[in-house]
Amino acid sequence: MKLTGDLRIAAAAPPLSLGSPAAYFRRWADAKHRHGATFMPSIGNYAYILTCQLRVATIRKTVAPLRFAHALRHLGDAHAHAGQADTDPLDRANAIRSLAALDDVTGAAAEAEPLWREAHNLYVLLNVPGGMAESAARLALLAWRRGDRQESRSWLAEASTAANIGDDPEAREYVRYVSAQVEA
Repeated sequence: MKLTGDLRIAAAAPPLSLGSPAAYFRRWADAKHRHGATFMPSIGNYAYILTCQLRVATIRKTVAPLRFAHALRHLGDAHAHAGQADTDPLDRANAIRSLAALDDVTGAAAEAEPLWREAHNLYVLLNVPGGMAESAARLALLAWRRGDRQESRSWLAEASTAANIGDDPEAREYVRYVSAQVEA
């Protein structure tokens, strides 16, 4: 099986980095101070996250989308267990985007739509034009497939605006592709 579309994009994404062990534990201390957390980092947490990252990096080069999704889920679980899941909103947006893309690819539109909306809201909050454009374009396609042409046009207009703001030729190309599909 060949990876296409979103799975190809996700597979090509650079691996996440924890940085050095010292930096990892410094982030823990900062998070504990900021949030009054009662958790304590451990070498085991760090090792498990690294193991999961290695698994994701290895599987992303294969053509097994379900194994890739499973490995991504374990990586997210490892971060959540370690208390790190909410440290970077962009990482959260990208993780949600990956889940939405996987649901899209597997035909689970009802599950994908709320995930695309959540990712879109985070990209808007973080002012990430490429993420805003792609997620709005995905939502335009989903609305079009449901038969809601007005909502589809609204999302497509938002996608076009975001794509034109950002310096991301891939986002502009994707929005043009979606426009052609919706307007055909």
